[in-house]
Amino acid sequence: MPPIRPLLLLLLLLRATCDPDTPSVSSALLSDTSSSFYNAEVYDSMSFEGVGTTMGYVDEVALAVSSPEFFANFKSSAHAPRIYTIFFHFYTSYHNTDSTTPMDVAIQCVDQFSPHLLSKFRRLAAQERLGNPDRRKWRVPVPDPAWRDEDLDGVDDDAIRATEVEASVHVPKFLYELMTVEKAFGVIPGTRGFDGMNIMEIGGGYGGFANTFSEFHDVKSYTVADLGTVNLLIEKYLTATNSKAIKNGRFHTINAIAPYTPPSTPPDIDLIVSFFCISEQSEDVQDEYIHRYITHAKRGYLQLNYDTGSPGHKFDVIRFFRKVWILHPSAVLLPPPPCSVYESHRITWGPDVGQLEMHERFNRVPELWGAVPNWG
Repeated sequence: MPPIRPLLLLLLLLRATCDPDTPSVSSALLSDTSSSFYNAEVYDSMSFEGVGTTMGYVDEVALAVSSPEFFANFKSSAHAPRIYTIFFHFYTSYHNTDSTTPMDVAIQCVDQFSPHLLSKFRRLAAQERLGNPDRRKWRVPVPDPAWRDEDLDGVDDDAIRATEVEASVHVPKFLYELMTVEKAFGVIPGTRGFDGMNIMEIGGGYGGFANTFSEFHDVKSYTVADLGTVNLLIEKYLTATNSKAIKNGRFHTINAIAPYTPPSTPPDIDLIVSFFCISEQSEDVQDEYIHRYITHAKRGYLQLNYDTGSPGHKFDVIRFFRKVWILHPSAVLLPPPPCSVYESHRITWGPDVGQLEMHERFNRVPELWGAVPNWG
């Protein structure tokens, strides 16, 4: 279990008490750091390229929950460097060969395979302005006939209808990720293939994917499993952006570190999704996710962080996949998603997986396939 860093927390709380300009941070909000689900090596030992900070990731999230001023800037690299590094840094980095970012490729990929998703680009761009992220202009080739002026107040209509739309990198990111989920289960582009389903997301970030998913699919429920502090930020963000995810009381959160009591009735999970969360965890935590949630999910889509691990952290993709496959024999270990935006493998299962074409499963066969054991 990672240390709680008592001196750091004490200094933060004392500063919050003594400095009238510093919003107070509840000790209850910071308690997430005491759990093995909080991977301090991943979240608090990162390089922040010269941006000084004395706060950890959960500390910044707690401040975003408690302080309106910090919440208004929680996506800013200057105000929240740890949140920025975890949620934004990779997506704004440039490829080595040119000035193209991964999200430039992502938006081209969405336009090629699922252009219907771009119909909501402008609305999502307006919502994603909350938190003051870095923004740039994107050329969006599809008009947005579904746009209504009353959806969001205070939005510049001229900017909304412009050929180039100013937006955070997370707009193409979440649209690309939704495209990969829809393709994995054979959802016909433009249809609402997940309507009426109970959706669960492991590792909800700040709620951006939940918001994007709910723009296109009228789900029965959407549940996020994450740290309690992070869940508070997600609920605050979705409320502030008037997200469809929270309409009609269908949005729920589960504290991933709370003591677990098996429910008398297994949870009804039609689809479980997770992006860049599973493989950064310890094997014990992975097993807990499998026991609590993955076991009960009729369908699943897991985008892995790594195939073999990262410095100081080992991950065996075959070992993890085998655990899922034993529970769900329909499980498939997919190559990285289309257009080479992400480089790690995916795991998916469910009654719809058979609709995948074989070239989608094995068109990029890595060396690790040679290590697949005999599971007979």
